[in-house]
Amino acid sequence: MLCIDENLADRFQLDCKKYQFDFNDFPVFLIDCEFLIGDQGTILICNHQLKDFKLEQLPPYFIVFSGLKQFASDVSDGMSKLKEKHSAKVPNNITTLNVKNIVDENNFLTYGSSAKNLYLLLQES
Repeated sequence: MLCIDENLADRFQLDCKKYQFDFNDFPVFLIDCEFLIGDQGTILICNHQLKDFKLEQLPPYFIVFSGLKQFASDVSDGMSKLKEKHSAKVPNNITTLNVKNIVDENNFLTYGSSAKNLYLLLQES
């Protein structure tokens, strides 16, 4: 399991990989998130989770660790909360993760989407 976040690595007793690793060696990527988007069932993430990596580079399976206080009603609400949370410097590489849907995989309208196989670990705060 790939984890590049020191806090998560400590919590789950994993080796934190910061430098020099091959994504092909890891089928699963453990991250936290900025917000869970309620109306779409997506997960708002940014460079704090992804660093400078593109979603296409990352493993196909994501385990996302989150708390109940990280819910936002929609993307607009999530973006407002993100700006509030990081008021000193707004993050970059902001995107939403979508659940991979095998039915939609061959649909040209979903080409280039950020769909991954997602698993959510939700912790009561």
